[in-house]
Order: sequence, then C-alpha cells, then structure tokens
Amino acid sequence: MEWEREQYAENKDNMFVMIVDETIVAVGKIAGNKISMVAISIEHQSRGYGRSFVKFLINEIISRGEDKAILEVVKGNFAKA
Repeated sequence: MEWEREQYAENKDNMFVMIVDETIVAVGKIAGNKISMVAISIEHQSRGYGRSFVKFLINEIISRGEDKAILEVVKGNFAKA
C-alpha cells in the first residue's frame, strides 16, 4: 500500500536488515533509544543471529548519542535473558 511505502521511506534511517549469504535473516526498527521491533526468520532462529542483531541495534542507538537502549519483550520471550 502507498501509505506503507511512504512510512517506510520516512523511517528508512531507523530500519535495518541482517543479511547472511545473500538472504535476509532478520529485520529491526529503532525509535529514539527503543528497539521497537526485531524479527528473525524461523529457519535462522537459535543460531545467534538475534543476539548479534540486537547488539548491533544497541550500538546504533548509542552511536546516535543515547545513553541507554530499551528492548521490550513479551513474557516468555528468550530475548528477555
């Protein structure tokens, strides 16, 4: 949809992908000092990509001048650890 394309274009500096062997394995979005979305493809889970990608997003937030990063997770999500 056009409004979705416009929204993505406006937020392109806050959206990230992780590519491994020419395949997108993860996507993420930051907003200020908050990691607002992270998704790892099912077939690439439990390989450490999520941990590496979240670390990358945290470093991106810190490099933008924030002093902390926030990641909210749903109850039971392994990312909480």
